[in-house]
Amino acid sequence: MGTGYLQTGYYAGFFLAVALNYTIGAAFGWAFYLQNGLVPFIALLVVLGFFGGNFALFSL
Repeated sequence: MGTGYLQTGYYAGFFLAVALNYTIGAAFGWAFYLQNGLVPFIALLVVLGFFGGNFALFSL
């Protein structure tokens, strides 16, 4: 039963992406997605410890 939910999530995400692109993408363009996607991605890298520390992959 759980696999059914996981397989349904792909299609739900696809239709969500279409709806967002139809509304936000048409008004602001692809750069809006890029700018608003980089900030959470960099914050995720900081939280996971990719910057700084003994086992860092990158150093600032």
